[in-house]
This record gives sequence, C-alpha cells and structure tokens, in this order.
Amino acid sequence: MTISIWRKIDLFLRNRPIPVPTGICRTVPWDPDFLYDNPDPWYTNVYWTIRRGIKHIREFPENTYYAIKWFIQRGARGWADRDTWSLDYHLNTWIPDALRRMKAHKHGVSFAFFPEGPEHIDETGNPTDKAFEIATARYDEVMDKMIAGFEAGRRIDDGIYEAELGPYPCRRPEGVSQEAWHKVKDDHFNALRALEARDQALLEEGLVLFAKYYQTLND
Repeated sequence: MTISIWRKIDLFLRNRPIPVPTGICRTVPWDPDFLYDNPDPWYTNVYWTIRRGIKHIREFPENTYYAIKWFIQRGARGWADRDTWSLDYHLNTWIPDALRRMKAHKHGVSFAFFPEGPEHIDETGNPTDKAFEIATARYDEVMDKMIAGFEAGRRIDDGIYEAELGPYPCRRPEGVSQEAWHKVKDDHFNALRALEARDQALLEEGLVLFAKYYQTLND
C-alpha cells in the first residue's frame, strides 16, 4: 500500500512512525513507549502549537455562543445542558464550596444534631449551652465529611493525583533502562489506584451523610 507524501509529512511533523508496507498488509512495530522514550523534536511542538491555535480560532464563534447559552441557562434555571453531560462532575465542582460556606455562615443548627435527654434541656424548655456545643460539633463534623466526600469525588474525576504523586511518569529519563522505567510506572499506577480506593471510601461516606441529613441543609 502506497503512503502519500502528505501522509508522510504529517507523520513526520507529529513524530510518529511511518507504516511500512509488507506485501499483504502493512505492519507497524508499535511500542507505546516509543512516544515517551523519544521526546518530541522542536518542529513537532511547533506543529501542535499552530494546530491548536488554528483549531481555537476556528471554534471560537461556536464556543462563545455555547458559553453564553450555558451561562444564561444556569442563571434562568440553575443548570445548563452541558452540566448533564457529567452531572456528578458538575456537582463535585461546586458543592464542596457551597457546603463550606453554609458551615461558616450558619445561623443555627438543626435539631437533628442535638443530644437527647432531659439533662440537655434547661428550665425554659430550650437546649442548654452544653447541648448547643455538642450539636455544633456534630454539625461541623458531618459537614466536614460531606465536603471531604465531594472533594474526593472531584479527585476521582480528575484521576491523575499530581498534587500527591507528582507528574505522571511519561518520559523515560536518559540512563534509565526500560525494565526499571516500567517498574516506576507500575509503582505509580498502583499508588494511584490506592488513592482512588481511599477517595472512593471518602465519597461513599460523604454521600451517605448527605442523604441522611439532606433535609437539614438549610440556614
């Protein structure tokens, strides 16, 4: 199979291997590590910079239209069509901040958090100061776990955990063997999975509390 000159130029600029015809079919000895063991040359970086710039210019009118449309939708009805593409991701982006503000600016605490028993009621029939302290501590603890749960969901959505693990090991450093580099990537992957398991537990705990105290989320 003949490969056009334009296809060859495109593969060259993108720093990709050129398929080699073998008579019956063309085969490419494809190794995923090729992309990471060989840093892109300067002309490939220039190619992608220009291509992204052209794409941004071409899509600017459409992107602007949708940005305005979604802004109006959120103001008019509280959510935009785009938010439903991944509703869990959208909720994870703003619920932690909303809960944090509610916790910081609350004007009271729901009776659901107050301890029971006559010792927690004063002579006027109202909760004692000690009962209010207990309720406030319970409220703050529950809110913190809700916040932690949704923030954990946001980290799961992002999926790369660079804040805790550093940049993902893509490029193999010079002088490091492929075998050693595969171990580095495997260790990083296992650490990432462990963080996901941790965050999944935090998310589930936060969601359980969110459902349990849903009707207390008012000020």
